Amino acid sequence: GVGRDKCIYGGAYQSTLLFRYNPKDKTLKVLGDHHPGWSGETYSYTIRGDELICASYTNGAVVAYKPLQNWDCTPTREINPHPLGFLGQQVYRPYEICCDGKGNLWAVGPAGWGTSGGGLARLSYLTNEIRSHSFTEVPHGVISIAPTTLVICSDTLIRWWDTENDSLIAQIALPFHTTSLCQIAGRSDSVMILATQNSLNTVDLYSAGHM
Repeated sequence: GVGRDKCIYGGAYQSTLLFRYNPKDKTLKVLGDHHPGWSGETYSYTIRGDELICASYTNGAVVAYKPLQNWDCTPTREINPHPLGFLGQQVYRPYEICCDGKGNLWAVGPAGWGTSGGGLARLSYLTNEIRSHSFTEVPHGVISIAPTTLVICSDTLIRWWDTENDSLIAQIALPFHTTSLCQIAGRSDSVMILATQNSLNTVDLYSAGHM
Protein backbone atom coordinates (compact mmCIF):
# COMPACT_ATOMS: atom_id res chain seq x y z
CA GLY A 1 0.00 0.00 0.00
CA VAL A 2 0.92 3.67 -0.31
CA GLY A 3 1.99 5.40 2.90
CA ARG A 4 1.54 9.02 3.95
CA ASP A 5 5.10 9.63 2.70
CA LYS A 6 3.93 8.66 -0.83
CA CYS A 7 6.19 5.60 -0.81
CA ILE A 8 4.95 2.09 -1.56
CA TYR A 9 5.36 -0.57 1.13
CA GLY A 10 5.27 -4.32 0.83
CA GLY A 11 6.58 -7.46 2.41
CA ALA A 12 8.23 -10.76 1.77
CA TYR A 13 6.52 -14.12 2.08
CA GLN A 14 9.10 -15.38 4.57
CA SER A 15 10.08 -14.07 6.89
CA THR A 16 8.48 -10.75 7.90
CA LEU A 17 10.73 -8.43 5.90
CA LEU A 18 9.40 -5.00 4.96
CA PHE A 19 10.50 -3.09 1.86
CA ARG A 20 9.91 0.46 0.60
CA TYR A 21 9.79 1.71 -2.97
CA ASN A 22 10.18 5.46 -3.52
CA PRO A 23 8.61 6.43 -6.86
CA LYS A 24 10.37 9.82 -6.86
CA ASP A 25 13.88 8.44 -7.21
CA LYS A 26 12.85 4.87 -8.16
CA THR A 27 14.78 3.30 -5.28
CA LEU A 28 13.85 0.04 -3.60
CA LYS A 29 15.11 -0.61 -0.06
CA VAL A 30 14.71 -3.55 2.30
CA LEU A 31 14.06 -1.90 5.66
CA GLY A 32 14.41 -5.00 7.84
CA ASP A 33 12.34 -7.58 9.68
CA HIS A 34 9.33 -5.85 11.26
CA HIS A 35 8.77 -8.79 13.62
CA PRO A 36 12.27 -10.20 14.26
CA GLY A 37 12.74 -13.57 15.83
CA TRP A 38 9.49 -14.98 14.41
CA SER A 39 8.91 -17.17 11.40
CA GLY A 40 5.88 -16.07 9.46
CA GLU A 41 4.32 -14.33 6.48
CA THR A 42 2.90 -10.81 6.25
CA TYR A 43 -0.65 -11.00 4.94
CA SER A 44 -2.06 -7.48 5.15
CA TYR A 45 -1.40 -3.79 5.80
CA THR A 46 -3.35 -0.68 6.68
CA ILE A 47 -2.68 2.96 7.57
CA ARG A 48 -3.48 4.40 10.99
CA GLY A 49 -2.52 8.05 11.33
CA ASP A 50 1.23 8.23 10.73
CA GLU A 51 1.69 4.47 11.23
CA LEU A 52 1.90 1.61 8.77
CA ILE A 53 0.22 -1.42 10.37
CA CYS A 54 1.51 -4.89 9.39
CA ALA A 55 -0.49 -8.04 10.19
CA SER A 56 1.23 -11.42 9.97
CA TYR A 57 1.20 -15.14 10.70
CA THR A 58 1.73 -16.63 13.25
CA ASN A 59 -0.98 -16.03 15.83
CA GLY A 60 -2.12 -12.85 14.06
CA ALA A 61 0.90 -10.74 14.98
CA VAL A 62 0.30 -6.98 14.55
CA VAL A 63 3.06 -4.36 14.55
CA ALA A 64 3.15 -0.59 13.91
CA TYR A 65 5.85 1.23 11.92
CA LYS A 66 6.34 4.99 11.63
CA PRO A 67 8.07 5.62 8.28
CA LEU A 68 9.04 9.19 9.17
CA GLN A 69 11.09 7.97 12.14
CA ASN A 70 14.32 5.98 12.11
CA TRP A 71 14.15 2.19 11.88
CA ASP A 72 15.00 0.71 15.29
CA CYS A 73 13.96 -2.94 15.47
CA THR A 74 15.99 -5.99 16.52
CA PRO A 75 15.07 -9.24 18.34
CA THR A 76 15.94 -7.54 21.64
CA ARG A 77 14.80 -3.97 20.89
CA GLU A 78 11.50 -3.43 19.07
CA ILE A 79 11.01 0.35 19.04
CA ASN A 80 10.14 1.19 15.43
CA PRO A 81 8.40 -0.98 14.29
CA HIS A 82 6.97 -2.10 17.62
CA PRO A 83 4.49 -4.90 18.44
CA LEU A 84 0.86 -4.10 19.25
CA GLY A 85 -0.31 -7.61 20.10
CA PHE A 86 -1.56 -10.92 18.74
CA LEU A 87 -5.04 -11.40 17.30
CA GLY A 88 -5.02 -14.99 18.51
CA GLN A 89 -6.51 -18.30 17.47
CA GLN A 90 -9.59 -16.99 15.65
CA VAL A 91 -7.57 -14.87 13.16
CA TYR A 92 -4.33 -16.79 12.95
CA ARG A 93 -3.59 -15.56 9.42
CA PRO A 94 -4.92 -11.99 9.08
CA TYR A 95 -5.95 -11.97 5.41
CA GLU A 96 -7.17 -8.36 5.69
CA ILE A 97 -6.90 -5.60 8.28
CA CYS A 98 -8.45 -2.14 8.46
CA CYS A 99 -8.79 0.84 10.81
CA ASP A 100 -12.13 2.24 11.99
CA GLY A 101 -13.02 5.86 12.78
CA LYS A 102 -11.63 5.61 16.33
CA GLY A 103 -8.30 4.01 15.42
CA ASN A 104 -9.26 0.47 16.41
CA LEU A 105 -7.88 -2.26 14.14
CA TRP A 106 -10.12 -5.00 12.71
CA ALA A 107 -8.83 -8.12 10.97
CA VAL A 108 -10.32 -11.24 9.39
CA GLY A 109 -8.91 -14.60 8.40
CA PRO A 110 -8.78 -18.31 9.14
CA ALA A 111 -8.49 -19.79 12.59
CA GLY A 112 -5.34 -21.52 13.81
CA TRP A 113 -4.22 -25.12 13.67
CA GLY A 114 -6.83 -27.68 14.68
CA THR A 115 -9.72 -25.21 14.40
CA SER A 116 -12.20 -24.91 11.55
CA GLY A 117 -13.62 -21.70 10.12
CA GLY A 118 -12.24 -18.26 10.88
CA GLY A 119 -13.22 -15.03 12.51
CA LEU A 120 -13.09 -11.30 13.12
CA ALA A 121 -10.71 -9.77 15.67
CA ARG A 122 -10.53 -6.26 17.11
CA LEU A 123 -7.41 -4.63 18.54
CA SER A 124 -8.30 -1.61 20.68
CA TYR A 125 -6.51 1.67 19.92
CA LEU A 126 -6.50 2.79 23.57
CA THR A 127 -5.67 -0.44 25.40
CA ASN A 128 -4.46 -2.95 22.76
CA GLU A 129 -7.13 -5.29 24.13
CA ILE A 130 -8.04 -8.12 21.74
CA ARG A 131 -11.63 -9.25 21.20
CA SER A 132 -12.68 -11.81 18.61
CA HIS A 133 -15.69 -13.54 17.06
CA SER A 134 -15.68 -16.96 15.42
CA PHE A 135 -17.37 -17.66 12.07
CA THR A 136 -18.17 -21.04 10.59
CA GLU A 137 -16.56 -19.97 7.29
CA VAL A 138 -13.31 -18.07 6.57
CA PRO A 139 -13.76 -14.34 5.87
CA HIS A 140 -11.17 -12.85 3.53
CA GLY A 141 -12.04 -9.14 3.34
CA VAL A 142 -12.89 -6.32 5.74
CA ILE A 143 -13.37 -2.62 4.94
CA SER A 144 -14.43 0.33 7.10
CA ILE A 145 -17.18 2.12 5.12
CA ALA A 146 -18.28 4.55 7.86
CA PRO A 147 -16.95 5.65 11.28
CA THR A 148 -18.86 2.82 12.98
CA THR A 149 -19.57 0.31 10.20
CA LEU A 150 -17.52 -2.49 8.63
CA VAL A 151 -18.23 -4.65 5.60
CA ILE A 152 -16.92 -8.22 5.98
CA CYS A 153 -16.72 -10.50 2.97
CA SER A 154 -16.47 -14.29 2.84
CA ASP A 155 -16.63 -16.53 -0.24
CA THR A 156 -20.41 -16.31 -0.59
CA LEU A 157 -21.50 -14.02 2.25
CA ILE A 158 -21.37 -10.30 3.15
CA ARG A 159 -21.81 -9.01 6.70
CA TRP A 160 -22.32 -5.48 8.02
CA TRP A 161 -20.74 -4.99 11.45
CA ASP A 162 -21.36 -2.33 14.11
CA THR A 163 -17.98 -1.33 15.56
CA GLU A 164 -19.52 0.64 18.44
CA ASN A 165 -21.39 -2.36 19.83
CA ASP A 166 -19.09 -4.98 18.27
CA SER A 167 -22.08 -6.79 16.83
CA LEU A 168 -23.64 -7.98 13.58
CA ILE A 169 -25.99 -5.56 11.81
CA ALA A 170 -27.08 -7.72 8.87
CA GLN A 171 -25.83 -10.27 6.36
CA ILE A 172 -26.74 -11.45 2.87
CA ALA A 173 -25.73 -14.40 0.71
CA LEU A 174 -23.97 -13.66 -2.57
CA PRO A 175 -24.99 -15.27 -5.88
CA PHE A 176 -21.37 -15.90 -6.83
CA HIS A 177 -18.08 -17.00 -5.24
CA THR A 178 -15.80 -14.08 -4.31
CA THR A 179 -12.04 -13.95 -3.90
CA SER A 180 -11.53 -10.35 -2.71
CA LEU A 181 -13.23 -7.08 -1.77
CA CYS A 182 -12.19 -3.46 -2.34
CA GLN A 183 -13.58 0.07 -2.53
CA ILE A 184 -13.59 2.27 -5.62
CA ALA A 185 -11.45 5.37 -5.14
CA GLY A 186 -13.43 8.59 -5.39
CA ARG A 187 -16.83 6.91 -5.23
CA SER A 188 -19.37 6.57 -2.45
CA ASP A 189 -18.29 4.49 0.53
CA SER A 190 -21.07 2.06 -0.36
CA VAL A 191 -19.68 1.17 -3.79
CA MET A 192 -17.53 -1.95 -3.72
CA ILE A 193 -15.82 -4.26 -6.17
CA LEU A 194 -16.22 -7.95 -5.50
CA ALA A 195 -13.76 -10.06 -7.45
CA THR A 196 -14.25 -13.64 -8.61
CA GLN A 197 -11.81 -15.85 -10.43
CA ASN A 198 -13.15 -14.62 -13.77
CA SER A 199 -14.79 -11.22 -13.22
CA LEU A 200 -15.05 -7.93 -11.32
CA ASN A 201 -18.51 -7.08 -9.95
CA THR A 202 -19.50 -3.53 -8.93
CA VAL A 203 -22.00 -3.52 -6.08
CA ASP A 204 -23.76 -0.56 -4.45
CA LEU A 205 -24.49 -1.80 -0.95
CA TYR A 206 -26.89 1.03 -0.08
CA SER A 207 -29.16 0.50 -3.08
CA ALA A 208 -29.23 -3.19 -2.21
CA GLY A 209 -31.42 -2.10 0.72
CA HIS A 210 -29.31 -3.54 3.54
CA MET A 211 -27.89 -0.36 5.10
